[in-house]
Amino acid sequence: MWYVSRKNKIYEYATMSLKKLTSVLATLFLVIGLSANAANTMPSNFTYQGRLMNAAGTAALTGSLTLYLEIYNPAKSCLLYSEHQAITTSDGIFSIQIGSGTRTASTPPYTDDPGNNFVQIFKNTDPFCGGSWVPATADGRVLVVHVYDGTTTTTLADQQLTPVPQALVADTLAGVSINGFVQSWTTATRPDYHVANITIGWNHDLKKLEMWNGAAWVPQTPKFSASASGDATTDKYVMKWNAASKEWEPADIATLLPNLGGDVTGAPSANTISSLQGRALDLSTAPNPGQVLKWDGTKWVAANESAVIIGGSGTNNVLSKFDGTGGLKDSRVSDD
Repeated sequence: MWYVSRKNKIYEYATMSLKKLTSVLATLFLVIGLSANAANTMPSNFTYQGRLMNAAGTAALTGSLTLYLEIYNPAKSCLLYSEHQAITTSDGIFSIQIGSGTRTASTPPYTDDPGNNFVQIFKNTDPFCGGSWVPATADGRVLVVHVYDGTTTTTLADQQLTPVPQALVADTLAGVSINGFVQSWTTATRPDYHVANITIGWNHDLKKLEMWNGAAWVPQTPKFSASASGDATTDKYVMKWNAASKEWEPADIATLLPNLGGDVTGAPSANTISSLQGRALDLSTAPNPGQVLKWDGTKWVAANESAVIIGGSGTNNVLSKFDGTGGLKDSRVSDD
């Protein structure tokens, strides 16, 4: 058994024996090719190729055959996939795409296909067969092939579907390179395999991202202070970058805003209106009820309403007016 890798395609070559085909002992030389397209998605099928020869290997077998193909868990206790395909050979050579055949249903003695797709079949995360088999991380799969010539069915030796050595460490995942992923670990479980300035992960103990620089694990940005990593939240708090500790930390938003300027001075949470459109406002003397703002020539001050606009009582009213010299004087208003 040997393996050859070419760009995005991985080929596995194997030699196996066909015990009996009709009345002639034959040998089946097969080539199994699994093409993995790293650009976008997992392919929906894989290539299965072979050549049917007589026992001496001197003549090809020809004619019409049906291949029943099944994929099982390693113990063959859980059927993951089942299909069948018809082939016609003129020189013994055939090539099919497993995954493009007819799913097996109501075809004794074969078990009906369970309906899984290839992404489900080959990932070692979800349970199968009603939970009776939970894949281990390194579990492979078993391919079982039954050859039917119209009269006799011959089952080939089990064929192991395992990762090609070079595929155990992939350059990309769905086209994304290693530096496009962030792993997670604790200080004690940091990975033994790491690449300088590429391997990066979230350290659950430190609550920080860290990267291997070739000699040590170095905290990376963004990272969060211990107080920012908990579940508790505080009203009106935001995340603030601490340049000294190089980490994000919680901060009261009121402490982050600059002091106000112009007519309004002081902090956002405690400010004072000190002028109106640049003209000074002087309320150093507390205003009394009913007073209004009056411009005294240099600043706005509190003044009685009668000294500003309208005074008097009843039908005897006083209307303030400019006297032409910058001051105000009373102007009587009376009924006709």
